[in-house]
Amino acid sequence: MRQISSAVLGAILLSAAVADSTIPGSPDEVLRTLITAEPFLFSIFGNSHPELTSVRRADALAEADGIRHAVVVFQPVGVRENHNRSLGEKFCHATLIRPEHRILEQKVREWTTDDVLYRKVYRRTGASVHMRLLRDAVLPAPEGWRVHLCSVSLEDITVVDSQVDESLVLQSIYDLGKEMLSDNRHDEALKYLEDLEDKPEHAMNAALLIAVIYRGMDIGLADLYRKNYVDVEVATDLEAVEIYEQTFPPPTWQDLMNLDRVLGQGERVD
Repeated sequence: MRQISSAVLGAILLSAAVADSTIPGSPDEVLRTLITAEPFLFSIFGNSHPELTSVRRADALAEADGIRHAVVVFQPVGVRENHNRSLGEKFCHATLIRPEHRILEQKVREWTTDDVLYRKVYRRTGASVHMRLLRDAVLPAPEGWRVHLCSVSLEDITVVDSQVDESLVLQSIYDLGKEMLSDNRHDEALKYLEDLEDKPEHAMNAALLIAVIYRGMDIGLADLYRKNYVDVEVATDLEAVEIYEQTFPPPTWQDLMNLDRVLGQGERVD
């Protein structure tokens, strides 16, 4: 782990008496108290507003002279110090690049307010943020807490941006519907798949899966839907075709022969 310079760390340790105290309150209140009590932290984060990121964690961000700083306070998990140190690094690094992630996330949010779909679309974009030459330090902390400080030059933050468009969103909707059908979450799957019924690229693939869902609800409804909306020959997703044909097996050669025999008998005139 790259350490913050010894001079900076030394300045922090001068006020290590804070670590001998017990600070009550929620994580953001604890962090605010630490920032106020520790002169070095106050010099960096004095104008920052600690953000409560979970019931066990809070953080603060600050920028100065082309450097972004983050400080995180969290309740430890278990007793293994190496594990908590790794958690501190993870939390702190995520805080450092939160501004870039929020910009990327906003681009996806412009397309959907559905949290499940949002996460699917965001992963599909391939957007990411990378950092190098990080500096980290584990700070003295009040009883029951861990404090992690990290920093990075703004020049060492790289953003991989990807465009979000309608085709990506529609493909994500279709994939979600198919996944939920596979997980037997039929009501949720139907919600997404029905949104594609007027989207030519996905309509027939979605129709196959909708018919499968209807089959579990009402056989008559499924047959009526198949008659009016399903054409397997038009479908382009082989997985959807396979799922459909497992539920509605295509007629076999023997079935067709029997049908011909029945029709032939009906045409005979006595």
